[in-house]
Amino acid sequence: KLLENFFIMAKNRFLLLFFIFSLSFSTLIISSSSYNPTNINIINPKNNLPNTLLKKGYVSMSIILENTLNNFISSSPNTTNFTIFCPTEKAFLKIFPKYQDPPNRLIQYHIVPLGLNKNVLETFFHRGSKLKTLLLDHSIVVTKLPRSEKVSINNVDIAEWDVYNDGRVIVHGIEEFFDPALETLLFYGHNIGSSSGVEKKTEQKTYRLSCFGGRGLYRRS
Repeated sequence: KLLENFFIMAKNRFLLLFFIFSLSFSTLIISSSSYNPTNINIINPKNNLPNTLLKKGYVSMSIILENTLNNFISSSPNTTNFTIFCPTEKAFLKIFPKYQDPPNRLIQYHIVPLGLNKNVLETFFHRGSKLKTLLLDHSIVVTKLPRSEKVSINNVDIAEWDVYNDGRVIVHGIEEFFDPALETLLFYGHNIGSSSGVEKKTEQKTYRLSCFGGRGLYRRS
């Protein structure tokens, strides 16, 4: 049994390393073919985001963001503030035996083009507030009231606030990956980016969406 568990862990770690390599390589190819000198440069020698994540135990996201973040944010050239929801190492190891979708899309789904520190999120947003992500036409949703014991988004708890905050980029640690295939749409009338600031509570609905060509993030048994 111990030997079997060892091989399972070794396989998961190999898949994780392969994922990080493939993500970095594919993003570098895209970046070289779509270079824009006006792009915002978040990762630079004066910025210690990757090192901070590494020291705090978010090893996989540290490597991924060091190689990909500048390319991801080029899709929002007029935005200067970003919030990244960073899965733990345990979440990375848990997801890869089930992983199907393009890794770039998954990481983009965890980046919001807004500066959302703990105080802002708890003060200005409520259950059902939708936060647009860098993944086109996809939002994450606040699913637990801010004054609960823990704030959750897409039913995933925020485990560690302000892992990193330099005034432009904010990183919060989360216990699991957000699953785009289980995107929760809670209609409370208030939506980020809407012209109306009036809250009009309407019927709450939950939809199970099949994103990315109908496959979803996880295999279903």
